[in-house]
Amino acid sequence: MLKQNKLPTGVLLQNAGLISTQQLQDALELQAQYTEMKLGEILALQQGLKAKTIDFFVDKWQEIIDQGQIFPLGYYLQKANLLNQQQIKVILQEQKNNHQKFGVIAVQKGWIKQETINFFLDNLSCKPPQPMSLNALEKYNQAKLHLEKKYADYSLILSRILAWTGGIPYLTKSIGQVFAKSDFNIPGGQEINTVDRFVKVTLIGKWQTSKAASSIRAISHSLLNNFRCDSKLLLKEYQDILISGNKKYQGNKEQKELLLLGLIVQENDWLKVSNIIYQHIFNQEFIANELEKKSLKTSNTIDINNSHPVKSASSIIEYNPQVSIEETVPAFTQTDAKAQPNSVPKQTISTTASLTRINSLVPLAAIALLIPLFLIINNYLASSKAEKIAANSTRKINELQQFCNGLNADSQSSLNLIAKLETNQQQLLSDFPASCDTALNQLRVTVAPQLGKEDKILEAIRHLCKVPGHSEMNIDAEVWLRRWYESASWGKETKFYLEEIEKHQNRNCPAAHFTEHKE
Repeated sequence: MLKQNKLPTGVLLQNAGLISTQQLQDALELQAQYTEMKLGEILALQQGLKAKTIDFFVDKWQEIIDQGQIFPLGYYLQKANLLNQQQIKVILQEQKNNHQKFGVIAVQKGWIKQETINFFLDNLSCKPPQPMSLNALEKYNQAKLHLEKKYADYSLILSRILAWTGGIPYLTKSIGQVFAKSDFNIPGGQEINTVDRFVKVTLIGKWQTSKAASSIRAISHSLLNNFRCDSKLLLKEYQDILISGNKKYQGNKEQKELLLLGLIVQENDWLKVSNIIYQHIFNQEFIANELEKKSLKTSNTIDINNSHPVKSASSIIEYNPQVSIEETVPAFTQTDAKAQPNSVPKQTISTTASLTRINSLVPLAAIALLIPLFLIINNYLASSKAEKIAANSTRKINELQQFCNGLNADSQSSLNLIAKLETNQQQLLSDFPASCDTALNQLRVTVAPQLGKEDKILEAIRHLCKVPGHSEMNIDAEVWLRRWYESASWGKETKFYLEEIEKHQNRNCPAAHFTEHKE
């Protein structure tokens, strides 16, 4: 397995088959010329890589490696913006029909390279997380947290975190990051109480909503919706380990999965719950409730399948059960009939044959009568479904329009709002409400100066260039773009960006039309 610890972003993208060696080399040479630009920004411009894909490898990849694979492959490919939700739905549907692997179907459809699939499969570790020791956590603190700069007895904080987490890496690091980023005022001697209070109130008490508890929610999701095991069996196996306190390792599929999730740990030949936090959250009450839900769901499914059984066509002409089987079968063979003096008269045989033919026509006649009724019902259902879809679509557009009418362009979450509106714009196309189009362009112009203050000049320009020429906000976009274009600090990067999108992405920037007269 490739170990991806602290690999540069460019190397990660190269290993994932998203850029070539030459493309990486070219980007590095450009970065040497434009020192203010990040490598990811250059790659996004030149190679057409999406910003979300680069951000995934910069911000999320190492965390995923540390945590191990909790979700199916498609989840990570969607997070990396390499597949969209619709493509994943198509792949999952085809999987049900032909039982091929997810990656095989994605490659066959030309949506992703085999090299990229291999990279994810190789690096999404299927090995249980290795608990961190106090020494390992001390090193992590020196490299990332620097708690010694904020707290007098930081080592006591680290050791108390370990006491709660059992050293499970992702959980341990996430709690450490909370203490590194927050402004806890911890008086001397209160380190243990502060850690305890945070864990009890925020992690355990609010695990379903707290940002710090995201890894716990991920484990809960995998426990209840597991893609490798039957979740009901998984819950029962965990329940046995929880109740007994420890259980002999048997190597069954459920035990291996619980180890992969980090929910349990193995000590010699015995299994136990990984830490006190998991014992409190995934307790006996939690497990019993979830098992009951799954049992009720199974019971309801069986009731639906068994209610109102429908007879087959052959059941219409079943013999009457009150008549014995001997009465339905002749007591002699055709040969015997010739020798029997009291054989059945031909007229009786003819009458019986006619009745048999009539009886055999009954189901056919019934089916013939039912066909028009079936067609009427089917047409009604199809029409009803189409009306429902249209109504849902109209309702969605109306709700979106109301949302946009009340939108505040100065919102602190402008980037999230932009992403949400752009997604709806792609889905609705010409049905995208005009008020939302206006709001989207206002947000783009509003967010750009703020990004500029944060030295995210290329991201700011990217938003300004998305403002269409016909928009009333195009003038404002041009004002900011012109200011940066003529700026001594940012002019070089701005010109480079505009040249690159025209050269590599075959599109122009409406707000930059003033540059046409500057050569």
